[in-house]
Amino acid sequence: MRNIYLMTAALAMMAMTANAQSMKHINMNASSQNWAETSAPQKVENSTKKVATRAGSDIADNQRYINYSYDESYVWPATFPADTQGAISLGTLFYSDAFKKYEGCKIVGARFYVNIPIGASKVGVCHVKVENGAPYVGDILASKEVPSTVAHWNYVWFDEPYKIDTKTFDGLLPYYDFTPSNMSADAGKPIASSGTWAGTCGALAFGDVDGKHDPNTWAWQPIYIGTDGSNLMIQLIIEKEDGNFIIHDLVMDKIAMSPFVKNDTKTGVAFTCHNDGRDNITNVKFGIEVDGEKMGTFTYDKTTAGDAFREITNADYSNIPVGLPINKDWAIGEHEVTVYPVLVEGKEPEGDLTNDKLTTKFKVYKDNFDRTKNLVEFYTCQMSKYTFFADAVLTKTAKAREDDDLAIVSIHGDGQQVNEDGSVETLSDVFTVPEANKLAYYSTPSDGSAAFNRYFYDNDVINAEKALTVNMAAQDPSDQDNVVGMLNTIIKESAAYYPSFSTVGIDSKLDDATGKLSIKVMGKLINQYQQLIGDDARLTVYLTEDKIIGKQNTGGSIAKPRFTHNYVLRKIVTGTLGDALQTNGNSYENDYEVELDDAWKSKNMHIIAFVSRPMKETEKDGKTALASAMNDLWVDNTNMVAVGDSDLTGISNVINWNEVKEVGRYTIDGQKLNAPTKGINLVKLSNGQTIKVIVK
Repeated sequence: MRNIYLMTAALAMMAMTANAQSMKHINMNASSQNWAETSAPQKVENSTKKVATRAGSDIADNQRYINYSYDESYVWPATFPADTQGAISLGTLFYSDAFKKYEGCKIVGARFYVNIPIGASKVGVCHVKVENGAPYVGDILASKEVPSTVAHWNYVWFDEPYKIDTKTFDGLLPYYDFTPSNMSADAGKPIASSGTWAGTCGALAFGDVDGKHDPNTWAWQPIYIGTDGSNLMIQLIIEKEDGNFIIHDLVMDKIAMSPFVKNDTKTGVAFTCHNDGRDNITNVKFGIEVDGEKMGTFTYDKTTAGDAFREITNADYSNIPVGLPINKDWAIGEHEVTVYPVLVEGKEPEGDLTNDKLTTKFKVYKDNFDRTKNLVEFYTCQMSKYTFFADAVLTKTAKAREDDDLAIVSIHGDGQQVNEDGSVETLSDVFTVPEANKLAYYSTPSDGSAAFNRYFYDNDVINAEKALTVNMAAQDPSDQDNVVGMLNTIIKESAAYYPSFSTVGIDSKLDDATGKLSIKVMGKLINQYQQLIGDDARLTVYLTEDKIIGKQNTGGSIAKPRFTHNYVLRKIVTGTLGDALQTNGNSYENDYEVELDDAWKSKNMHIIAFVSRPMKETEKDGKTALASAMNDLWVDNTNMVAVGDSDLTGISNVINWNEVKEVGRYTIDGQKLNAPTKGINLVKLSNGQTIKVIVK
């Protein structure tokens, strides 16, 4: 199995040790500082200076700002930790990509925002280098003393501007100095953030913030202001020597909508955009097309957007929604929607026009089936403590769902763990199924993560690794409850975004004498299923076992010798990546025979079968690699039965299975039924077999 790690890299807080005259390694293991914050942002009352990229006459036509956010209408105030001693520096890190389009321009100044005056200060810009993946903070490139400050933007103009040459740095760190002891005890919260998420380096502090008085331990470290990852309100001012900056240059970034939409309904389309021009954009008329046919236009401004309106800046990504009616006459299957600006501030778009269109595909459907179960592929390792914490979360999630609609499989595998001292430890697992190695590799899991209906949860914060799985390893009970809520949201989204276009029925027979298990998986396919789930859909069948006693790391240094493992994958009956559906018109039927291992207890075993999009493979650099996009692996439908049992949900009276007919129907307690009744029905067949059918 692929080495599986806890994805702490995306969540870890960076700490920087800096010296203005020498390169210092960034301490990746420093703990983050929790700075005091308000429960809600404070609205700036000084509306005369609200949101101005030019700031009136404060900067010239050939100047502009480099920043994470221009939003001055709401500010997150914060104070400093009580243990802070002496002067501290507050800054933010901008990587070189932000400066590439301004190569040769000069950094002539900066501005920083404070909520109340902080007295004298100093503003500077340090260069940052990344070597072997590790960032280092280096020399001061420009700086200026600030004799006094005001409550709002404070402007600084460098005596010696710095000419931008991105070949010489990997990032720049602008900062301002602040001495908390200069403030009175009731001075309030001077430090300001705009609340825009900018990652762990969006707000940094350097100095004796913990009161240890040892300069050797001081480090640039993340601070939390407003919301986790909020950016410090400090901006660089750059100047163009030849000509002026484009005033408004709208850039279309990303577009999203539900991949499946029922005809004769209305769906939402959301897209993000930003401004590469110098001044904020307040009014845009957009056009929208489907399959090249114009559907109409809509305007984004304060009047139409209301309270949700935000000016389009060169820092924030504005999220703009629009409703799209789905014509009942549109063909079943794939369509394409395109969104683009028609007018920007009342004028035709200018600047770079190659990034002015966004296009995405969606599929229209008419009918669908109910989803029987939700598939959970849980990636585990006996020696990983994160597995134990995630198992507790998954148990809570299952209990929170009243419909008992989770089909869980624990896919065990050897892994590696990075210890606190930096050493790497190999973790072995006796429940590893070798044929699952490829599945695990393509899903790119961490220990204690799971895939839910193989739904790709495209979230930059929760799923920074862009894996098919999401991490569930939370230790604290309150954190676990939060993760349970997140997982239920993901399950709900997966079912809503991907309706089921197939049914999955399972019939199984176990010969106790020989240990041979016969499995028949069959189902119905929606009309025009080729246009919806594709004629390359795959069927996968798992065998799992519960109540297995074995060792498990539960968070200590020694693994607990007797831990009850459930949902353990014992065998992949089909190919690892599934088998083709054996179709006959709008139905399919796949047959399998398995010999159970003598060590397995059949009474504790289950069969899980599901229809999904295929994991397609390709050859890359002499190795097999995943060719499918992560968002094209979704599970269409799933079912689960105990070994030897049957559940032909959605199958009865639909598929002619060797001319077998229903001859009687009963309740679970044996009372005869004259017609299918909601709940569990026992159906007696003409071949003498009695099967369990769930009627919804």
